[in-house]
Amino acid sequence: MAHPMNVGSPEQCPACNNTRWSDDPIATKILGVPPPFRVRSCVNCRLGQLSPYLTETQIAELYGKSYFSGSGGSVAGAMSSGEDYSLSYAPARVLKFGRTLSDVSHAYPKIRTVLDVGAATGEFVKLAAGLGFEASGLEFSEHAVSEARRLHGLEIRRGTLADLTEHERFDFIHLSHVMEHFPNPLGEVAQIHAHLGMGGVTYIEVPFQFHFISRARALMAKPATFPFTAHSLHHAYFYTPQSLVRLLTRCGLRIDSIRCFDPRCYPQATIPQRMKRMLWTAFDRGLGLGNTIEVFARRGPEASTTVGN
Repeated sequence: MAHPMNVGSPEQCPACNNTRWSDDPIATKILGVPPPFRVRSCVNCRLGQLSPYLTETQIAELYGKSYFSGSGGSVAGAMSSGEDYSLSYAPARVLKFGRTLSDVSHAYPKIRTVLDVGAATGEFVKLAAGLGFEASGLEFSEHAVSEARRLHGLEIRRGTLADLTEHERFDFIHLSHVMEHFPNPLGEVAQIHAHLGMGGVTYIEVPFQFHFISRARALMAKPATFPFTAHSLHHAYFYTPQSLVRLLTRCGLRIDSIRCFDPRCYPQATIPQRMKRMLWTAFDRGLGLGNTIEVFARRGPEASTTVGN
């Protein structure tokens, strides 16, 4: 995962600059975080924030070997998640990355240079390079950079967007489940804008947490259902489609498309699965509701194109 430019919990909402926040006890329950941690929401745009956030030292500890192996170590009292990244997440992400790159190739055929921010162990970079893109990756975790080298023979750059040189530009900057980890998202989006070439495109995917369906489930669930692990602390912000769009447009990016559910990612082997897929597709198109938020946005005055829905 990529590291933020700065750490801390700003009082000003990065999406709308509002300074009024309200506690969100249901979201706090879902994360399973104990005091002093809590989730609070901007009263204007409903962007959620974990408060207080981790210190810079704790962030470095969080994204160590235990974060990717799922075992050993603890941060701020939270134990490891118990989920191995290479087994639990990487296979599904590879399938998703392939679909994203296919979408990009069709909608933006002039893209050549690609930067994957929060490259983890390098799966997206490997896929993109295999498809002929000039691909590179940026990753904060020293362990993940080592694993990318060991598993795929890739030299992923260890660092942050702020470590890029002033004149580096990319046609496409990819962030899959990375933006929510940034404690300073406004600064990071400004960096994305600065390092996109004119007409350059960024793809940002974040989880859609705490929507009304997940809240309804939480109200009926027992507190023990939500364990306190490293995954309770690794997201600094919790986005809605509206708050993510406000953040991106505030930094001068133009939205090309947004969706909250990709039916290609949902299983449909059984009748119940097909019914759920149809229901979530309808929720996305009618209510802007789903399990993730995916945005294609670009720098520059060019006319927009549509990707996905």
